[in-house]
Amino acid sequence: MIEKYIPSCDAFILQKYKELINHLKTLPRNNDSYGLIHYDAHWWNFFINDKNKITLFDFEECNYNWFINDIAMVFFYNMEPEYAHPNKERLFKHFLYGYSKENKLDLSFLKEIPHFFRLREFALYSECYRQLEIDSNNVWCRNFIKDTKNRIENDIPWIDFDFESLAEYINV
Repeated sequence: MIEKYIPSCDAFILQKYKELINHLKTLPRNNDSYGLIHYDAHWWNFFINDKNKITLFDFEECNYNWFINDIAMVFFYNMEPEYAHPNKERLFKHFLYGYSKENKLDLSFLKEIPHFFRLREFALYSECYRQLEIDSNNVWCRNFIKDTKNRIENDIPWIDFDFESLAEYINV
């Protein structure tokens, strides 16, 4: 649905989206890298109890995808200061530890996280255009479109972070 709502005047954005999709299609799909994911694990859709157990809920966006994309969504929504979980370092450590107990994660996928961030930006960018069809005065969407367009056009990452530094929490 991403291409449906991005206007044709954003040809550069659409081209960058297609390039990203072509890159993602080159990633391996095997039992350790690809399967059913939650895809919306932000801090409104899970909680951590006092024994550090994470419980996810709200499964309406589940789909088959790369496991690193599931992990990327947790980071996407929890690294941005406006949305960050109050104890994000604890969250990352326990989330990665638990995830790697279920799947043998290939550490080389950590470098792909910024690509999945960009994919989420495209999805939100498109969704904002859809929302503007309903409510043309949606200030948040207008600002998100402007900011995201700038990031994509200037190749600015959503978050500048060395994701490979998280390898110590995987397959421990």
